[in-house]
This record gives sequence, C-alpha cells and structure tokens, in this order.
Amino acid sequence: MTRKLRDQKKAQQKRAARLAAMTAEERERYEAWQRSHQPGPKGARAAARKQRIVAKEIDTALATPKQVGPEVTRIQAEIARLEALAAAIEQHDIFG
Repeated sequence: MTRKLRDQKKAQQKRAARLAAMTAEERERYEAWQRSHQPGPKGARAAARKQRIVAKEIDTALATPKQVGPEVTRIQAEIARLEALAAAIEQHDIFG
C-alpha cells in the first residue's frame, strides 16, 4: 500500500512538473482535451460512444421521408375502403 501511495505521489509530481513546463498554447490544448475526454473505464466510454452513434442514426432515419411503393399505396387505399365500409355498416346498423 505504501508503494502504491508513493507511486501515485510521484506520478502527481511528474504531472505537475509537466504542466508547469507547458506554454500557454499547450496548456490550453491540454485543458480542452481534459474537458472533452471523460474519465472512466474504456468499455463504458466505448458503450456510451456507440449509443450516441446509434441514437444519431435513428434520428436521421426518422427524419428521412419514407418512399412509399405502389403496394403500400394499394394497401392503404384498401384499408380506407374497408374503414368506409365499416362506418357505413355501423351507420345503417344492418346487423342490429
């Protein structure tokens, strides 16, 4: 445990020295990178990235107008005809 704490302190000192030696431009790039990269396990970050990509693809697919083929148009017309027939039957109460 003592070795782990010593190694962590040493790494922290090394990181602090590296940051102190950076130019203003390098420091700005480093801080921008820190803001854009979240800490955590690689697998969790990869899963979140994949989920964002899939969500974007779904949004794109839903925003794209669908091409309606002749078969779909025929089926929609048949549905409309049958609904009108059902409404007429209900209105006249043929089976009542």
